[in-house]
Amino acid sequence: MPDQLPAILRKAGEVVLMVWVITLPSFLIVALAPGDAALSMLRVDTVALSQSEIQAYREQMGLTDPLPVRYWHYLTGLLHGDLGTSVMTGQPVAAEIAQTLPATLLLAGSALALTFVLVILLGTVSAAFRGGWPDRAVSMFNYVAASMPTFWLGLLLIQWFAVDLDLLPASGWHQGLGLVLPTVSLAAAIAPPFIKIYRQSYGETVNKEFVRSARSRGVPFGIIRSRHVLRGSLIPVVTMMGGQPGQSAVGIGGGRGHLRSSRDGQAGRRGRHPPRLRRRPGVRAGDRSGCSGHQPARRPLLPRHQPRGAPEGRCPGMRTLLSRTRSARSARRTGSGSARPLLIAAGILLAVVLAGPWLAPHDPYLVDLGQSLRPISANHLLGTDQLGRDVLSRVLTGGRTTVGIALVALAASVLVGVPLGLYSGYLGRGTDWVTMRVSDAFMSFPEYVVAIVLTGLMGPGFLNLVLAVVVVKWVGYTRLVRSIVIQEKTQDYFMVSAVSGSSRTRTITRHLISHVVGPVLSLATLDVGKIVLLVASLSFLGLGVPQPSPEWGAMLSEGRAYFTRTTILMLAPGMAIFLVVILTSLAGDRLSARYSLDQTGESHA
Repeated sequence: MPDQLPAILRKAGEVVLMVWVITLPSFLIVALAPGDAALSMLRVDTVALSQSEIQAYREQMGLTDPLPVRYWHYLTGLLHGDLGTSVMTGQPVAAEIAQTLPATLLLAGSALALTFVLVILLGTVSAAFRGGWPDRAVSMFNYVAASMPTFWLGLLLIQWFAVDLDLLPASGWHQGLGLVLPTVSLAAAIAPPFIKIYRQSYGETVNKEFVRSARSRGVPFGIIRSRHVLRGSLIPVVTMMGGQPGQSAVGIGGGRGHLRSSRDGQAGRRGRHPPRLRRRPGVRAGDRSGCSGHQPARRPLLPRHQPRGAPEGRCPGMRTLLSRTRSARSARRTGSGSARPLLIAAGILLAVVLAGPWLAPHDPYLVDLGQSLRPISANHLLGTDQLGRDVLSRVLTGGRTTVGIALVALAASVLVGVPLGLYSGYLGRGTDWVTMRVSDAFMSFPEYVVAIVLTGLMGPGFLNLVLAVVVVKWVGYTRLVRSIVIQEKTQDYFMVSAVSGSSRTRTITRHLISHVVGPVLSLATLDVGKIVLLVASLSFLGLGVPQPSPEWGAMLSEGRAYFTRTTILMLAPGMAIFLVVILTSLAGDRLSARYSLDQTGESHA
């Protein structure tokens, strides 16, 4: 017990720090929010109240106490289950949560159940026909589903199935039918990354020794799959779902996965033996006369290790092994397809979007009420909106706003996260511990919730949107770069550089940055589409750039009121978002094939 006391105290200190880091921002957001909480909670005509009465109410509610005292009362209230009083309704927050919690849990549970069904069905089909057309079809479904804004998909489903076909209710309970459309919308957004994780896990489980042993004994593969393979393949899926509650699984690569260079894995593979070859029919178990069972690490099987006169087919020849090695290396480089065409296409699309205002055929701000809600014509290729403004011109102009904010926020996130990750991994000890605990606190909050709260407090605007995105995105780059630096610190060249007396800045700039650029570029390419979705979502909620500046998310919000009269107001900006997100996701996925993408978020040192 005395030996374990330091570890216990350290863990207790980490818990206290995490509680402080999580609760302090929550308290400050409410305490420093603009407006007068007392006037909002009184909910009466303040003209009839004197200033002394309002001040007395502030003192009664503790709003005049110093911030440290109010924070202490906030912590003690949390420990006793008192979440305070709602400013909007004047009712206890705990009572309001208890009132809405059943419906929330029902919707979340139905969405997760449908997600599990999609993961098992599509993931099994994709893994069983790996490389075939079913695998490619499931992969395309993943890209399409993850690239569609969830709110846009929900509105389309309501229009098609509730308004046009009148098959399902748009809202309400209706004996459970009201859950169908929101459940499908949520499951389509959640499922894609987990399908990819399940596919990879399924392939690894099928190739394990116990599965091969069961098949060699004549057990039908259907029984093996239902009893062992499916359950074993779902373990990483359940782990990811439980380990990242509330995180939106947007993008194909997984929410906060870590990338690592293929050459970084050499340190982790030292001393390991290559995997055993699958035993062929007609060869006795344990008969290893045809090939060597203990090859040195990272050394191919050479002909001299094969005895003369060994039967053909016992062990692959050198030409076959070299062919497999070249194929594996080519697959890692290209990711089943070259990244260059997709990168060029994504670059051209982003250039066209950024140059949109110069390509617009009309003034996107010109209001002509006499031309409102006009259909598609030669003069207006996408029609006009409710104010008579040309939709095509507004889509082209709004693209520069949405994508411009995303690119600026992405660059700022990289500039903040990369240096922190470099110095955290390089210095280690206290610096690394504090950085990781702070990043853990940021990761404990859902990205969209943090972004909504920050933009709601700061107000709409370009810089406020950029700041909100940076706050939720810098963590991924810090943890990625830190994991790479920790891996590189074990290499011989790094130790030689440290012994030779190289300065800290010289070691980082000359040795570490070159290993960081590739993974960071891959993650940044994947993040372009995610940030575009985040910016469009905030604008859809009215937290983006102020009117009348066109922006894709704001155009979706305006067009939903007229969606039943003209669908182009919703389809045009939604398709623009979809094209940018899916193309950048495809390019990022191909680019990340040069590196290892850890879906579990764990660093492989």
